[in-house]
Amino acid sequence: MQHSLSMLAHCGDYDERCQSLEVLKNRLEALLSPQLVSAFNSHSLEATQKYVKIFKDMERLPQLRNYYYKCHKSSLLLQWQQLQETNREKVLAEWLPTFYETLLTTWHREVQWCDQVFPDAVLMVCELLTQTLLSLQPSLPACMDSALQDNALLNLIELRQITLRFIKSLEGAIQSVTDKLIGSHFEDLVHAIHAPYIPYLIRYSFYEEEHLIQELSTVNMARHDLIDCAQLLSDSLNKIFKLTNEALDRCTSFTGGFGIAGLLAALKAFFSLYCQKFDRTLETLRSSCGLDPGSTNAMMTSAGAELGEDWSKFQNALKIVQTCGELLLQSEEFELQLSSSLLHTCSSYDIQIFSPTSPTKPSVSYSSPFKEYNYLAREDPSQHAAFQDLIIKLREDESSSLLEEPLEAMSKITEHAQKLAFGIVFFQLQLQLSQVSQMEVWTDKGGMLSADLPTFSLSPQEYITKIGQYLMTLPQQLDICTNQDNPAMEKALEASQLPFPPSTGSPEVAHLADHWIGSVARATMHMYVEVILRINELSPQAARQLATDIDYLCNVVDALGIHPSKNLKHIEELLKLPLSQYGEKKGMIPDRLMHAVASMRSQAES
Repeated sequence: MQHSLSMLAHCGDYDERCQSLEVLKNRLEALLSPQLVSAFNSHSLEATQKYVKIFKDMERLPQLRNYYYKCHKSSLLLQWQQLQETNREKVLAEWLPTFYETLLTTWHREVQWCDQVFPDAVLMVCELLTQTLLSLQPSLPACMDSALQDNALLNLIELRQITLRFIKSLEGAIQSVTDKLIGSHFEDLVHAIHAPYIPYLIRYSFYEEEHLIQELSTVNMARHDLIDCAQLLSDSLNKIFKLTNEALDRCTSFTGGFGIAGLLAALKAFFSLYCQKFDRTLETLRSSCGLDPGSTNAMMTSAGAELGEDWSKFQNALKIVQTCGELLLQSEEFELQLSSSLLHTCSSYDIQIFSPTSPTKPSVSYSSPFKEYNYLAREDPSQHAAFQDLIIKLREDESSSLLEEPLEAMSKITEHAQKLAFGIVFFQLQLQLSQVSQMEVWTDKGGMLSADLPTFSLSPQEYITKIGQYLMTLPQQLDICTNQDNPAMEKALEASQLPFPPSTGSPEVAHLADHWIGSVARATMHMYVEVILRINELSPQAARQLATDIDYLCNVVDALGIHPSKNLKHIEELLKLPLSQYGEKKGMIPDRLMHAVASMRSQAES
């Protein structure tokens, strides 16, 4: 009847004849369906071949395939439910491999059998597995949700690895019967396998950030004691870079590298919080060391120790600076790993990325959907665009930074750490110098200075010799900078200048220790100038004594390889010069210095 119908196409009742034939086909299909299902279930080759011929002659092979799918899908779905029931007390990761093993067994069995019956056996079995995976009740995502209550990301990765192993095994099984893994049926099957993970893959950044911040909360960095705190901060580096390297591994194993833009967002939040904790620790140390403005007076009243008696605080503060330098170095090294991983992902998946200026549109070419599943390109264009932008950025600008914001925050805490160390070493000098302007010797009311003594026979006073001895001892306390090459300290100085840097045009500093010596010496001279300018009255004898003190300090800093302060040398010159000759120095010495020194000397002579 089917063959005859084609000869009656010109007849007026052709449509009616077609409808009548369809009714007969439906009746025949209904009569055959029980035997057909039985043949599929029993894998009866002879019976199935007969039915294939019948359905082919009726032009109803698609309906026959649907019977096949429905028959074997029902069996697989039943096995899924039974597997879930018998493993109700177990976690998903323990019994999911068993189901995947069932699917693999089904593939091997069915593709061999179908090959004797259908002309497109591989396509048939791919469709069977695809339909099965999309019809699971309860669905795999529903089972995953209940399995992700604690340690969501780690559990997700464990499940994902189980699934990826199944994909690899399935790919091998398919390659054993065909070497062409190209076609929509393969892509649909791969997508059906990956589909349960896609919502989690899209939100990978959230899960990674949550995990990293939870881990960071266990890293202890705070102590009021400087020695303990320096050690804790140093120890924290190993912990945080262990965490970041683990995060990179997680990104690779969970997202195949496509989630690296999300990883960067999580890392930025992680490093930001770490820097905040580090900074809070530095603030606590500043307070405990008496370097806050509100605690200075208390420290001054309790500062009974000799100048330079205890250097351990400074040395431990320098260790914190070194830790900051190490933080920057390790971050830059980790950044190279990130860049390498991103470019490796791009090359491994044969992703063709073009810059916006290229006339060719961005494209993605895959050789096998089993190996190369780009979920971003399929499910989240905005994230995929961010992924492509990162690659373009790295390819077009080798100096571009993936961790620019975290590195800036690290440079900031390096600056704060150096200020802490500087504050500690300079604090005792500050205590000595702060008393200078109020010393009674400048008015010489007690006759402490003899007018008869020539200037050359005057000795520097005790306060300035203590300061000089303290400065001369400083190089010995900078072993961390002088005993060996110290890339971390060099990096810290590169990232953040010390207070009171050398003036423009000064000779280049040869050693790390010289940076610190120069900074402290210049700060000392600067403060010495300021406290001198606060002296109200200066007798002639006191002027000679102060000039002697200044000369002593200038000799000390010169011995340390530091140029004496111009302002300090100007004051020394003004102290030695008769008041009547000040006019000759107009324009050669700053007016501020001339007026101040003239005023204090005039007060004593009036």
